[in-house]
Amino acid sequence: MSFGIGGFRWCLPVASVAQIVRHENVHDLPHTEPPVAGVITLHGDVVPVLDLHERLAAAGDGGAPTTEKRRRILVVRRDGRQYGIQVDEVRELVDLDEEPAEAAGLPAFAAGRASRGGESLPILDLARAMDGWPA
Repeated sequence: MSFGIGGFRWCLPVASVAQIVRHENVHDLPHTEPPVAGVITLHGDVVPVLDLHERLAAAGDGGAPTTEKRRRILVVRRDGRQYGIQVDEVRELVDLDEEPAEAAGLPAFAAGRASRGGESLPILDLARAMDGWPA
């Protein structure tokens, strides 16, 4: 699946995403630092929501987020826990052919590239992008 963060297009294997939810009812938490944007309640569970715009903006053009109407939260699993990742938009679900990871030309936090037709998209490395969280 492909999505946009900070004016840059990324992709993740669909299996990495447990759910896609609207970007609403994100509750602020006092005394938290980036990348924590707040928490949401999902099926009775409290799920921390991370804003990776600052980390990933260096990899993209730093474009402004899209309208609130298009923003979503990708719910992903890491180390047996659920986390929400704020994204500006979910672009599309597509079949991607994974290419071998090549260090040259890959943006920071990319695990490799996936291609679709003539287009090449970086695959977000969740472990590296979320490095330091949970602290």
